[in-house]
Amino acid sequence: SISACGVTFDDMAADYLADYELQGYRTLNSAKGRVANLRAVFGGREALSIKPAEIRQYQVTRRQQGISAATVNRETSGLSRMYRLAIELGKLETMPRFPQRLEENPPRQGFFEHDEYLKVRKHLPPSFQDILDFAYYSGWRRREDTELTWSEVDLPGGVVRLSPVRSKTKV
Repeated sequence: SISACGVTFDDMAADYLADYELQGYRTLNSAKGRVANLRAVFGGREALSIKPAEIRQYQVTRRQQGISAATVNRETSGLSRMYRLAIELGKLETMPRFPQRLEENPPRQGFFEHDEYLKVRKHLPPSFQDILDFAYYSGWRRREDTELTWSEVDLPGGVVRLSPVRSKTKV
């Protein structure tokens, strides 16, 4: 039988962040932020002393602080991943049951109808219109548009390819 004695939230958090680094996830800084928020409540606690009602209270408190449901869900999903990882690593045998995820707002969709876009475009200087056109038609994120390099442009082929290093695509 695996002894859970001594396995703390902080141990699980360290393994969670080490796994992010091992996997090469580009969202390590986001994971560190989630850990910091969770540590403020669960830091120093023995892993198996954290009860479902406390996780639910964490959700309630974060929402009362004005934090979005999506952010709270990412944080509690991070905590759940910490437990699953501890089980995979043989450090724990069980984990608390997690409360239901919070309902999130639907994903954002187009902010402008095409005619609204054209009205905005005509008020911009010509040097801004090109980047606006590219952004509008590509649907890329702002940094993806503004950090585009010539190595990602295939003029003869008429194609622009976002480098997987800068996208959410795994390499």
